[in-house]
Amino acid sequence: MSQFRLLRARPLAAVAGVSLLTGLIGAQASAPFALSAPNEPALSKKEFRSFQVIDNKKLSDDTHKIKVKLPPSTKLGMTVASCLSIQADINGQSVSRPYTPISTKDQEDFVEFVIKKYPARTDGKPGGMGAHLCNLKEGDAINMKGPWPKAGYEVNKYKHIGMIAGGTGLTPMLQVILEILNNPDDNTKVTLIYANKSEGDILLKKMLDGLAAKRSNFNVVYTLDKAPWLWKGKTGFVSADMIKEAGLPTAKDADTCVYVCGPPPMMKFISGGKGPKGSQGEVGGVLKDLGFVSENVYKF
Repeated sequence: MSQFRLLRARPLAAVAGVSLLTGLIGAQASAPFALSAPNEPALSKKEFRSFQVIDNKKLSDDTHKIKVKLPPSTKLGMTVASCLSIQADINGQSVSRPYTPISTKDQEDFVEFVIKKYPARTDGKPGGMGAHLCNLKEGDAINMKGPWPKAGYEVNKYKHIGMIAGGTGLTPMLQVILEILNNPDDNTKVTLIYANKSEGDILLKKMLDGLAAKRSNFNVVYTLDKAPWLWKGKTGFVSADMIKEAGLPTAKDADTCVYVCGPPPMMKFISGGKGPKGSQGEVGGVLKDLGFVSENVYKF
């Protein structure tokens, strides 16, 4: 894992990272990248451009961190929080999926992703992107397009942001966390509940713990389905009591918001699922029971 440094006066030079967002964005033929003016965005929203993989590290049994080289004198150039589209030809089909980079918005030289591979689809629909990406080697090509803005983060808009993430759902949360902690003028408090099946599934724990130790406005609480002996974190599904004990903002608190991202069953249980065509939908689940409404909940 690349070393993490927190800089107060300028953007982070690099961040090691995570993620998968579900969905499908139409594929287009990849196009070679033409060298552009200094510090212009490396990507395009109009076409897929081909980039080179420069590192692929295994983080867990089913998750890899992939590092992709950006052309000289360009930057990632995205807003927080955003995702990118990645396209590949798999088993004779063009497949495109959105993934959230964990690099900072103005990262230069490279961009990093954490990719999870899932079992092969059995419904006949195009798939296999996660496994394809996890199998890429140094020097292989990767086609990317975007970025696509999701939640638009504004400095000090909220006094306190609560986050509930499961597995690779950590990725968009990390993008917002780094944006806040990298800005000495941002006083937003962040409390994260990070849920996983086992201790080995926790992604970037060393980084998260380091951030919490360095900054008083960030705290992380871990919960596991299967906790090992002497586990010091929480155990079980995220519940109303766990949300209260972790110190997330309440529905009655002013200038607060709760972000949620994880597998669809978790989303349904915590916040209610998303609506048609990726819309936010109504707030449901545990957060509805706690009094939260659409104005203070965002589902990635």
